[in-house]
Amino acid sequence: MPIVVTIDQRRSRQAEPGRVPAFAAELNVEVGDELRLPFGQTVGDELQGVVHEAAALGEIVMRAARGREWWIGVGFGPAEQLAATARESTGEAFYRARQAVERAKTTAWGVAVEGMNRWAPSVEQAVALLVAVADTRTAQGWEAVDLKLRKGTSDEDVARELGVTRQAVQQRLQAAHYYHELGGRQLVADLAALAESDPPA
Repeated sequence: MPIVVTIDQRRSRQAEPGRVPAFAAELNVEVGDELRLPFGQTVGDELQGVVHEAAALGEIVMRAARGREWWIGVGFGPAEQLAATARESTGEAFYRARQAVERAKTTAWGVAVEGMNRWAPSVEQAVALLVAVADTRTAQGWEAVDLKLRKGTSDEDVARELGVTRQAVQQRLQAAHYYHELGGRQLVADLAALAESDPPA
């Protein structure tokens, strides 16, 4: 079963023009190898993509949760047709993702997961924990995590780039809950893989 992610822009009237296609392009560059179908704008200020590797879900969530710009909906289920784009594709997974993004607008964490088996609620709780990590992170924390996680550099390399000590980097990473993020990403990936592979109830 495919994993469909639908993302809808919050406060679209006040948002920067062109932000939706720009964010779709960002996701396609950063997680493109782990997508079955790339993210593209569907209707209004909404974008949608299909995940190929469950491990990509955590990265997508953290990018979308940063700054509270987006509502995030994740759908698990069969696909009747996977076309060239998510917009042209059909099936239960796409319907569930649309349901999820609408329900996300009623949750405190701005994310919802809908599926056809028992794993969807567990995936949602794990995703909510990742969002909680993002919500507590300062600009300094994001800066350190971006260098550490996105570029795969060592603490020493991060310290040199930021012009601080290695101990200061470690303190920033701990305050930013970097290690919690790593564990949360793995938990999301493991649960999403179960939701993807388990037959519908």
